[in-house]
Amino acid sequence: MDKLFVYSFGVIHDPETNKILLYNWDSLPESARIVRGWYFPGRMLTARSDITVQDGLSSVIEEKTGLEVVVKGPIAVSQLPEFDGRLHVYHKCLPVEDSSVTVDENIARWIDPTPKNLRDYLKGRLDGDVEIYLEKKSRRS
Repeated sequence: MDKLFVYSFGVIHDPETNKILLYNWDSLPESARIVRGWYFPGRMLTARSDITVQDGLSSVIEEKTGLEVVVKGPIAVSQLPEFDGRLHVYHKCLPVEDSSVTVDENIARWIDPTPKNLRDYLKGRLDGDVEIYLEKKSRRS
């Protein structure tokens, strides 16, 4: 591995419905995909002095899903084996209170964060710390 690329992903939890939002990466052209299938929305963010990671990730999520979020901070950092050379940083995100956007179910989908749903949608591509965070959310339902 010669280079390490840092990708930021938003783990968006709606406390009112106790659901999380996943993004369908297959809705993008092949060249624009970071992963295949359903996963958290995000992107490789480049270092800029005029924008924070939180603002950059918030903009990416709104661009991809139409949903406005507040990025609260990192919940996990991992380097999964299938993503060699990529460091994934997962951030806790909450929808903006007055954001009543209906997302296109082909592009993004709200799901209950049950272990079965996480397995079915994420196909095992889940960092352990993110899984623990989501299990806590699932127990609240």
